[in-house]
Amino acid sequence: MQKLSLLVKTLVASTAGLSIFSSMSAAQAMSLVPTTEGEIQLTNFGSCLSGVTCIDTTDAVTNSLPFAYSVTSLPSSNEGLGISRLFSDTKSTVNNWGLEIKFNKEDEGTNPQTDAYWLRPVAYNSEGKVIENGRLEYGIFEFDFLGKTANEVKLSFLDVEDSSFSGILSVNGQNVDPTKFLLDAAGDDETQNLVLKNVDSFVVQLGNPSSSKFPKTGDGVNLQVSVPEPGTIFSIGALAVAGMFGVRKRNKSSNIA
Repeated sequence: MQKLSLLVKTLVASTAGLSIFSSMSAAQAMSLVPTTEGEIQLTNFGSCLSGVTCIDTTDAVTNSLPFAYSVTSLPSSNEGLGISRLFSDTKSTVNNWGLEIKFNKEDEGTNPQTDAYWLRPVAYNSEGKVIENGRLEYGIFEFDFLGKTANEVKLSFLDVEDSSFSGILSVNGQNVDPTKFLLDAAGDDETQNLVLKNVDSFVVQLGNPSSSKFPKTGDGVNLQVSVPEPGTIFSIGALAVAGMFGVRKRNKSSNIA
């Protein structure tokens, strides 16, 4: 039986630190972003970069995560791109990860709050070389909760500047309507939130690799993922579903469909 997935869409300024509406308050949420800077071990990218802390998210205890999950990097529809790496990063430090990947304290485009940890993608071209010294934050990633179902998952997207690229592509193995699950453009360094219900897995796209901007520049987007406190994380049972529902209304209030 398929599970019911509901979506909540909100828009907040990153400096505010709180969304206008969410069924999961900051005090009740636990982040799935490791609070250690380093590279996320992907299921399909081989080993992490040499000399970089390799973060295995399937080991929840070691990385102080609410529960274990895996991440797979998926190919882009843009033939000029390869699959992307993914890092846990905070703006408070400069990181020179090698292979020309360097994160500055002050980025050319995407600048989260100093003390916050974000998942930061690094785009590669089809020849296996990084783009913009690793500072084109574009990628498509599948998050799999390894047989568990999260009651609620909140995804926060930082600095979405191009409409209809960043957002959710599928939930629980089912493709969703991109006109409903992809975000509209927002202002510089603002955060948009998507809240999903009853989630086994999801595929998320970050940023814009469009040919009109690539390879000189692009829309770079960072991601945070959080879930409720333990005890309310997992679903008790499956719910009947008639279809996937979404919203696409550009305003600063929440909409539930």
